[in-house]
Amino acid sequence: PAALVRAARQWPDADALADGSFRLSYRQYLERSIQLARGLIARGVGPGDRVVVWAPNSAEVALTAMAVAFAGGVLVPLNTRFTAYEAAALIRRSEAVAVLAFTGFLGRDYLASLRELGTLDGLKAAVALRGPSAEGALSLPELLALGEETDEAEVWARVRTLGPADISDNL
Repeated sequence: PAALVRAARQWPDADALADGSFRLSYRQYLERSIQLARGLIARGVGPGDRVVVWAPNSAEVALTAMAVAFAGGVLVPLNTRFTAYEAAALIRRSEAVAVLAFTGFLGRDYLASLRELGTLDGLKAAVALRGPSAEGALSLPELLALGEETDEAEVWARVRTLGPADISDNL
């Protein structure tokens, strides 16, 4: 988080993320990451909790990665070529509390495939990062709206507790 905060102060209006025609400045990247972190916190993601992202390289993945860090969590990225069984095994092994995924990539709905296996049962959050959300899952805009329930001060309190020995991502 500190690197993004510094970049947003130094180059607030410079492009930070570009994904096709979608663009975010460093300031916007910071603001949206914090809002997404607030949504994750509202769904119960706590410090040290594993959060899976199963999606291709995209602006949503970059936002999710930063938001998980701001929430004090640990990002667990999954390869988009994994089968649902492989993904489910890694989700269980990592003890993830949330899964954020695309619901329409290469003709696959990652959340639907996990739901069929029962992998989403008991998670604090299942979120469609891009594509329609389905039964039991939130859309990205819904998660961002939930962030309004969490005071931004909670995000900054978590950031202040992060140290050099904390894990940011777990492969």
